[in-house]
Amino acid sequence: MPVRKIPRNHMCVTGSFATTKADRSAPFESLLERDYMLLLEFDPSVASIEEQPVRIPVPGVANGYVPDVLVHYHPATPGAAAPVHLVEVKHTSDLAKNGDKYGPKFEAARRYAAQRNWQFVVITEQEIRTQRLNNLAYLRAFRRNPVPVDHAAVFQSCMHADKEMTLSELLAQAHQSSGIEVPILTNAAWTLIAHQRIKADLDSPLGMATKVTTGDQA
Repeated sequence: MPVRKIPRNHMCVTGSFATTKADRSAPFESLLERDYMLLLEFDPSVASIEEQPVRIPVPGVANGYVPDVLVHYHPATPGAAAPVHLVEVKHTSDLAKNGDKYGPKFEAARRYAAQRNWQFVVITEQEIRTQRLNNLAYLRAFRRNPVPVDHAAVFQSCMHADKEMTLSELLAQAHQSSGIEVPILTNAAWTLIAHQRIKADLDSPLGMATKVTTGDQA
């Protein structure tokens, strides 16, 4: 459970983010935090998240310091330790302006994390607001759709493991083999990409030229 409740603030945008990485919607205290949660939502290496997770004592700071989110990752290999990141989300301009204020808090967080075999990380808009974020913002609406199992089978029959083809080529082959209208197939393809049943390069602009391969249970 969060150790701190995010208050309403007329100076910044607050709200909650519906996520499958927690058992409830995750509150956010800025649009940058919301954007970071979107990246986490689509990251298959992320097992779960906890918002406002711990209160860290800091000398001279009455209420201590509460980082934004604790991110639990899946182990990289079977039997390996699962990485855990204690994360603070900040704008670079804020860090530059208020570095002296944040310094003792961040140092306390690094010690706190190290004692638990975690890693304390400060994430900024430079890592968050990328082409990947733009793509995920587009795909998020499709992620709400149920997985189109019948269409997935059609696409699977047109694809070869680990062999790339463009989305345009996949749609053309799927239409030729099934007779299903291209707009219906297009919607199904984006839904499958959003659910990671079809793999796509999410670090490049999405479109008909996007290279796709078979994903998990495509």
